[in-house]
Formats: sequence, structure tokens, C-alpha cells
Amino acid sequence: MHKIIIAISEDGFIADLNGNIPWHIPHDFKWFKMNTYDSSIVMGRKTWETLKKELPHRKNIVLSHSTCSCPNQLRSIDEVNDYFYKNNGWIIGGTIAENFYTKGTLIYLTHVHINVHNGTFLKLPNMKTIWKSTTFSHKDMMYTFTINIIL
Repeated sequence: MHKIIIAISEDGFIADLNGNIPWHIPHDFKWFKMNTYDSSIVMGRKTWETLKKELPHRKNIVLSHSTCSCPNQLRSIDEVNDYFYKNNGWIIGGTIAENFYTKGTLIYLTHVHINVHNGTFLKLPNMKTIWKSTTFSHKDMMYTFTINIIL
């Protein structure tokens, strides 16, 4: 079984035009770490390349057709699905998440209440919110955590 964890702006962007996350929210990093600790995480090549190193205490897996200098690589959606059939884990960031929108999948979203306007857009599926945090603030940036289930 897999889950998806993503931070997204009000207007649906997960990165700016340069591929960088346009916010820095320490609480969101803690939320991410708490949820993914000691789990497998699957990411696309572009997400992998933005990391400075492997994320510790997680099995880092990169989904990419081309060879990459990554610790573990799967080359197809089917390979990832086979992996998740035997192992629990997370799809983290990136537009690869759209390939794993299946009924019943949980999506952990950090809603960052800003508009980015341009960059990497992520279309969210039809889903129902099953849990919502209070709204938090960091340096005048508002954000909310939700857990959602794909319908």
C-alpha cells in the first residue's frame, strides 16, 4: 500500500519555475519526517536531483526510465506498484504522484496559503478530506495540513 505526501500552493503549484519549493516551513519538514520515517519513499528523478543527499531513515527509491546516480531505482509505474504490493511506503512530491491516483489512496497535503503563479503544477484528484489541522503561521505564511482519501 502506498500513500502520497505533498505540499502545494493555493493555485496548485508544488515548485517554482526553477524547480525549487517556493516556501520554507520547518513545521512541514517535521510533518514530512514524522510520517515517512522508517518507510520507503518513491520520488521522480527531478525530485531526487533537488535533494543534496539521501533522506536518512528511509529507503530512497527513484522512479526513472533513464539511469541515475541513486541508491535504488525502479523504471516503471508497474515496478513501483509491485513494490508497494509487498511494502508500505510513500510517493513524495513531484508530478509522478498523478500516476498513483487510485481510489482509496491517502494523500497527506500541506496546503500553503500562497499563490505561486508559475512553475510545476500538480492536478489533484477528486478526494474527500478526512482530517484537517488548524491553520498555522510561519513568518507570515499560513499553512494547513490535511489527510484526504481519493474517491
